[in-house]
Amino acid sequence: MMKYAYTTREARQHLSELLEAARKGEEVLITSPNQSSVRLVADRPSKLSQFRTWMASAVEIDEDPLTEVRDRAPARKVKL
Repeated sequence: MMKYAYTTREARQHLSELLEAARKGEEVLITSPNQSSVRLVADRPSKLSQFRTWMASAVEIDEDPLTEVRDRAPARKVKL
């Protein structure tokens, strides 16, 4: 992972390239005199979000999986 450092002026001039670099996983620092630096990194989905996406694509159920094991007998009468 490469690390780039730019001044605010350079960042304005090359913003689209810096965004693309951050999307590729490279770290981009934007510096300004007498102020703290800003780190530009890509937003990554959370582990839970990744798991849900994986589960949705890995498990495809067209019908109710319990259809075959359900008891079709009439219900019992219960006195309360």
